[in-house]
Amino acid sequence: MERLRNSTGAILWLLIISFGLLWVLADTQVFDALSAGPQQLGEVDGESITFEQYNARVSFLVTQHNQRYTSEVTPEIRAAYEQQAWSEIVTGLVFQNKMEEVGITVTEQELVNMIVGPNPDAFIRQQFADDNGQIDRAALQAAIDAPENSQVWISIEQQLKEKRRQQKVTNFLASSNRTTTAEARRQLTLDRSTADVELLRMPYAAISDADAEPTDREVKQWYDANRELFERDESFEFRYVSFPISATAEDTTRLFDEVALLAEEFATTEDDSTFLNNFQ
Repeated sequence: MERLRNSTGAILWLLIISFGLLWVLADTQVFDALSAGPQQLGEVDGESITFEQYNARVSFLVTQHNQRYTSEVTPEIRAAYEQQAWSEIVTGLVFQNKMEEVGITVTEQELVNMIVGPNPDAFIRQQFADDNGQIDRAALQAAIDAPENSQVWISIEQQLKEKRRQQKVTNFLASSNRTTTAEARRQLTLDRSTADVELLRMPYAAISDADAEPTDREVKQWYDANRELFERDESFEFRYVSFPISATAEDTTRLFDEVALLAEEFATTEDDSTFLNNFQ
Protein backbone atom coordinates (compact mmCIF):
# COMPACT_ATOMS: atom_id res chain seq x y z
CA MET A 1 0.00 0.00 0.00
CA GLU A 2 2.85 2.38 0.83
CA ARG A 3 4.39 1.76 -2.61
CA LEU A 4 1.00 2.39 -4.27
CA ARG A 5 0.56 5.70 -2.42
CA ASN A 6 4.03 6.79 -3.46
CA SER A 7 3.25 6.00 -7.13
CA THR A 8 -0.10 7.82 -7.18
CA GLY A 9 1.41 11.09 -8.42
CA ALA A 10 3.19 9.43 -11.33
CA ILE A 11 0.03 7.53 -12.29
CA LEU A 12 -2.03 10.73 -12.27
CA TRP A 13 0.48 12.53 -14.46
CA LEU A 14 0.50 9.57 -16.87
CA LEU A 15 -3.30 9.65 -17.11
CA ILE A 16 -3.31 13.42 -17.67
CA ILE A 17 -0.75 13.14 -20.49
CA SER A 18 -2.65 10.24 -22.07
CA PHE A 19 -5.98 12.10 -22.04
CA GLY A 20 -4.28 15.18 -23.44
CA LEU A 21 -2.78 13.17 -26.29
CA LEU A 22 -6.16 11.60 -27.07
CA TRP A 23 -7.76 15.05 -27.08
CA VAL A 24 -5.20 16.38 -29.54
CA LEU A 25 -5.63 13.38 -31.84
CA ALA A 26 -9.40 13.77 -31.73
CA ASP A 27 -9.11 17.42 -32.79
CA THR A 28 -6.94 16.44 -35.75
CA GLN A 29 -9.60 13.87 -36.87
CA VAL A 30 -7.03 11.08 -36.92
CA PHE A 31 -9.54 8.59 -35.55
CA ASP A 32 -12.10 9.55 -38.18
CA ALA A 33 -9.56 8.88 -40.90
CA LEU A 34 -8.61 5.54 -39.39
CA SER A 35 -12.22 4.41 -39.04
CA ALA A 36 -13.16 5.59 -42.51
CA GLY A 37 -10.56 3.40 -44.17
CA PRO A 38 -9.13 4.01 -47.65
CA GLN A 39 -11.08 6.57 -49.68
CA GLN A 40 -9.45 5.92 -53.04
CA LEU A 41 -10.69 3.14 -55.31
CA GLY A 42 -8.26 3.69 -58.14
CA GLU A 43 -6.28 6.14 -60.19
CA VAL A 44 -6.40 7.09 -63.86
CA ASP A 45 -3.52 9.12 -65.26
CA GLY A 46 -2.84 10.66 -61.87
CA GLU A 47 -6.52 11.38 -61.12
CA SER A 48 -8.00 9.59 -58.10
CA ILE A 49 -11.36 7.80 -58.09
CA THR A 50 -12.90 8.08 -54.62
CA PHE A 51 -15.62 6.07 -52.89
CA GLU A 52 -17.79 9.17 -52.73
CA GLN A 53 -17.49 9.78 -56.46
CA TYR A 54 -18.21 6.15 -57.30
CA ASN A 55 -21.17 5.83 -54.92
CA ALA A 56 -22.66 9.08 -56.23
CA ARG A 57 -22.54 7.76 -59.78
CA VAL A 58 -24.12 4.44 -58.79
CA SER A 59 -26.88 6.28 -56.90
CA PHE A 60 -27.55 8.44 -59.95
CA LEU A 61 -27.95 5.39 -62.21
CA VAL A 62 -30.21 3.64 -59.69
CA THR A 63 -32.35 6.78 -59.36
CA GLN A 64 -32.69 6.96 -63.14
CA HIS A 65 -33.78 3.32 -63.19
CA ASN A 66 -36.47 3.95 -60.57
CA GLN A 67 -37.78 6.93 -62.53
CA ARG A 68 -37.95 5.08 -65.84
CA TYR A 69 -39.07 1.60 -64.82
CA THR A 70 -41.55 0.12 -62.36
CA SER A 71 -39.43 -2.94 -61.63
CA GLU A 72 -37.25 -2.91 -58.56
CA VAL A 73 -33.47 -2.87 -58.69
CA THR A 74 -32.40 -6.47 -58.23
CA PRO A 75 -28.86 -7.42 -57.12
CA GLU A 76 -28.07 -8.35 -60.72
CA ILE A 77 -29.26 -4.97 -62.04
CA ARG A 78 -27.36 -3.12 -59.33
CA ALA A 79 -24.19 -5.05 -60.19
CA ALA A 80 -24.62 -3.98 -63.82
CA TYR A 81 -25.05 -0.34 -62.75
CA GLU A 82 -21.97 -0.58 -60.55
CA GLN A 83 -19.94 -1.82 -63.51
CA GLN A 84 -21.42 0.90 -65.71
CA ALA A 85 -20.60 3.57 -63.12
CA TRP A 86 -17.00 2.44 -62.91
CA SER A 87 -16.61 2.34 -66.70
CA GLU A 88 -18.14 5.80 -67.08
CA ILE A 89 -15.86 7.31 -64.44
CA VAL A 90 -12.73 5.77 -65.97
CA THR A 91 -13.75 6.77 -69.50
CA GLY A 92 -14.65 10.24 -68.31
CA LEU A 93 -11.23 10.77 -66.74
CA VAL A 94 -9.46 9.54 -69.86
CA PHE A 95 -11.52 11.84 -72.08
CA GLN A 96 -11.18 14.73 -69.65
CA ASN A 97 -7.39 14.58 -69.70
CA LYS A 98 -7.38 14.40 -73.49
CA MET A 99 -9.86 17.27 -73.77
CA GLU A 100 -7.79 19.44 -71.48
CA GLU A 101 -4.70 18.56 -73.49
CA VAL A 102 -6.17 19.72 -76.81
CA GLY A 103 -8.29 22.51 -75.31
CA ILE A 104 -11.74 21.10 -76.06
CA THR A 105 -14.55 22.84 -74.18
CA VAL A 106 -18.34 23.08 -74.28
CA THR A 107 -19.84 26.57 -74.20
CA GLU A 108 -22.99 27.52 -72.32
CA GLN A 109 -24.75 28.21 -75.62
CA GLU A 110 -23.97 24.69 -76.82
CA LEU A 111 -25.45 23.29 -73.62
CA VAL A 112 -28.58 25.42 -74.05
CA ASN A 113 -28.98 24.20 -77.63
CA MET A 114 -28.71 20.59 -76.44
CA ILE A 115 -31.71 21.17 -74.15
CA VAL A 116 -34.03 23.74 -75.76
CA GLY A 117 -32.46 24.27 -79.18
CA PRO A 118 -33.99 23.34 -82.55
CA ASN A 119 -32.35 19.91 -82.39
CA PRO A 120 -32.06 18.88 -78.72
CA ASP A 121 -30.11 15.91 -77.48
CA ALA A 122 -31.64 12.45 -77.91
CA PHE A 123 -32.16 12.18 -74.15
CA ILE A 124 -34.32 15.34 -74.12
CA ARG A 125 -36.29 14.20 -77.17
CA GLN A 126 -36.97 10.86 -75.52
CA GLN A 127 -38.04 12.27 -72.15
CA PHE A 128 -40.34 15.00 -73.52
CA ALA A 129 -41.81 13.39 -76.63
CA ASP A 130 -45.55 13.80 -77.27
CA ASP A 131 -47.90 11.29 -78.88
CA ASN A 132 -46.73 12.32 -82.35
CA GLY A 133 -43.07 11.83 -81.53
CA GLN A 134 -42.42 15.57 -81.42
CA ILE A 135 -40.92 17.47 -78.50
CA ASP A 136 -43.48 18.83 -76.07
CA ARG A 137 -41.92 22.26 -75.61
CA ALA A 138 -44.43 23.30 -72.96
CA ALA A 139 -43.71 20.24 -70.80
CA LEU A 140 -39.98 20.77 -71.26
CA GLN A 141 -40.16 24.40 -70.17
CA ALA A 142 -42.38 23.50 -67.22
CA ALA A 143 -39.86 20.90 -66.07
CA ILE A 144 -37.06 23.46 -66.38
CA ASP A 145 -38.96 26.11 -64.38
CA ALA A 146 -40.04 23.73 -61.58
CA PRO A 147 -37.94 24.52 -58.47
CA GLU A 148 -38.04 20.92 -57.26
CA ASN A 149 -36.18 19.84 -60.41
CA SER A 150 -33.18 22.10 -59.90
CA GLN A 151 -30.86 19.35 -58.66
CA VAL A 152 -32.05 17.00 -61.39
CA TRP A 153 -31.28 19.56 -64.09
CA ILE A 154 -27.83 20.14 -62.65
CA SER A 155 -27.11 16.43 -63.08
CA ILE A 156 -28.64 16.38 -66.58
CA GLU A 157 -26.62 19.40 -67.69
CA GLN A 158 -23.45 17.81 -66.37
CA GLN A 159 -24.17 14.59 -68.25
CA LEU A 160 -25.01 16.40 -71.48
CA LYS A 161 -21.90 18.54 -71.20
CA GLU A 162 -19.67 15.50 -70.75
CA LYS A 163 -21.43 13.76 -73.62
CA ARG A 164 -20.83 16.72 -75.91
CA ARG A 165 -17.18 16.92 -74.93
CA GLN A 166 -16.71 13.23 -75.61
CA GLN A 167 -18.32 13.66 -79.03
CA LYS A 168 -15.85 16.44 -79.79
CA VAL A 169 -12.92 14.26 -78.75
CA THR A 170 -14.21 11.41 -80.91
CA ASN A 171 -14.57 13.73 -83.89
CA PHE A 172 -11.12 15.14 -83.22
CA LEU A 173 -9.56 11.68 -83.18
CA ALA A 174 -11.46 10.66 -86.32
CA SER A 175 -10.31 13.76 -88.20
CA SER A 176 -6.71 13.09 -87.20
CA ASN A 177 -6.80 9.66 -88.84
CA ARG A 178 -5.17 10.32 -92.20
CA THR A 179 -4.65 8.01 -95.16
CA THR A 180 -1.07 7.57 -96.29
CA THR A 181 0.02 7.82 -99.93
CA ALA A 182 0.72 4.09 -100.06
CA GLU A 183 -2.77 3.28 -98.77
CA ALA A 184 -4.34 5.62 -101.33
CA ARG A 185 -2.40 4.04 -104.18
CA ARG A 186 -3.33 0.54 -103.07
CA GLN A 187 -7.01 1.47 -102.88
CA LEU A 188 -6.82 3.13 -106.30
CA THR A 189 -5.30 -0.03 -107.75
CA LEU A 190 -8.07 -2.13 -106.25
CA ASP A 191 -10.76 0.22 -107.58
CA ARG A 192 -9.32 0.15 -111.11
CA SER A 193 -8.60 -3.57 -111.21
CA THR A 194 -10.99 -5.69 -113.24
CA ALA A 195 -11.20 -9.38 -114.00
CA ASP A 196 -13.11 -11.54 -116.46
CA VAL A 197 -14.59 -14.60 -114.82
CA GLU A 198 -16.57 -17.43 -116.38
CA LEU A 199 -18.79 -19.48 -114.11
CA LEU A 200 -20.54 -22.75 -114.71
CA ARG A 201 -23.51 -23.26 -112.46
CA MET A 202 -24.21 -26.88 -111.61
CA PRO A 203 -27.26 -27.30 -109.35
CA TYR A 204 -27.14 -30.21 -106.96
CA ALA A 205 -30.56 -31.32 -108.15
CA ALA A 206 -29.15 -31.91 -111.64
CA ILE A 207 -26.95 -34.74 -110.36
CA SER A 208 -28.65 -38.02 -109.53
CA ASP A 209 -28.01 -39.72 -106.22
CA ALA A 210 -26.65 -42.79 -108.01
CA ASP A 211 -23.91 -40.74 -109.68
CA ALA A 212 -22.97 -39.08 -106.41
CA GLU A 213 -22.96 -42.17 -104.21
CA PRO A 214 -19.85 -41.99 -101.99
CA THR A 215 -17.81 -45.04 -101.19
CA ASP A 216 -17.36 -46.36 -97.66
CA ARG A 217 -13.80 -45.09 -97.69
CA GLU A 218 -14.90 -41.57 -98.66
CA VAL A 219 -17.56 -41.59 -95.94
CA LYS A 220 -15.00 -42.65 -93.34
CA GLN A 221 -12.51 -40.01 -94.49
CA TRP A 222 -15.14 -37.30 -94.26
CA TYR A 223 -16.28 -38.54 -90.84
CA ASP A 224 -12.72 -38.60 -89.48
CA ALA A 225 -12.20 -35.03 -90.70
CA ASN A 226 -15.48 -33.80 -89.15
CA ARG A 227 -15.79 -35.72 -85.90
CA GLU A 228 -16.72 -32.56 -83.99
CA LEU A 229 -20.02 -32.41 -85.92
CA PHE A 230 -21.12 -35.67 -84.32
CA GLU A 231 -20.09 -34.97 -80.75
CA ARG A 232 -22.96 -35.19 -78.28
CA ASP A 233 -23.28 -34.37 -74.63
CA GLU A 234 -23.69 -37.24 -72.21
CA SER A 235 -27.38 -38.14 -72.21
CA PHE A 236 -27.60 -41.38 -70.23
CA GLU A 237 -26.09 -43.24 -67.29
CA PHE A 238 -26.31 -46.89 -66.29
CA ARG A 239 -25.03 -49.01 -63.43
CA TYR A 240 -24.35 -52.75 -63.37
CA VAL A 241 -23.19 -55.46 -60.99
CA SER A 242 -20.77 -58.21 -62.04
CA PHE A 243 -20.89 -61.69 -60.50
CA PRO A 244 -18.01 -64.15 -61.11
CA ILE A 245 -19.04 -67.53 -62.59
CA SER A 246 -15.99 -69.53 -61.48
CA ALA A 247 -16.68 -72.33 -59.00
CA THR A 248 -15.76 -71.86 -55.37
CA ALA A 249 -14.32 -74.47 -53.02
CA GLU A 250 -17.77 -74.98 -51.53
CA ASP A 251 -19.21 -75.63 -55.01
CA THR A 252 -16.54 -78.28 -55.67
CA THR A 253 -17.14 -80.04 -52.33
CA ARG A 254 -20.90 -80.06 -52.84
CA LEU A 255 -20.47 -81.47 -56.37
CA PHE A 256 -18.24 -84.32 -55.13
CA ASP A 257 -20.78 -85.16 -52.43
CA GLU A 258 -23.59 -85.28 -54.98
CA VAL A 259 -21.54 -87.52 -57.31
CA ALA A 260 -20.66 -89.88 -54.46
CA LEU A 261 -24.32 -90.14 -53.47
CA LEU A 262 -25.34 -90.84 -57.06
CA ALA A 263 -22.63 -93.49 -57.33
CA GLU A 264 -24.03 -95.31 -54.31
CA GLU A 265 -27.56 -95.18 -55.70
CA PHE A 266 -26.37 -96.30 -59.14
CA ALA A 267 -24.54 -99.26 -57.63
CA THR A 268 -27.72 -100.58 -55.99
CA THR A 269 -30.22 -99.82 -58.78
CA GLU A 270 -31.77 -102.72 -60.69
CA ASP A 271 -32.54 -100.75 -63.87
CA ASP A 272 -29.54 -98.61 -64.82
CA SER A 273 -31.20 -97.18 -67.97
CA THR A 274 -34.14 -95.81 -66.04
CA PHE A 275 -31.79 -94.40 -63.42
CA LEU A 276 -29.73 -92.52 -66.01
CA ASN A 277 -32.82 -91.21 -67.81
CA ASN A 278 -33.95 -89.52 -64.61
CA PHE A 279 -30.86 -87.26 -64.71
CA GLN A 280 -30.86 -86.31 -68.38
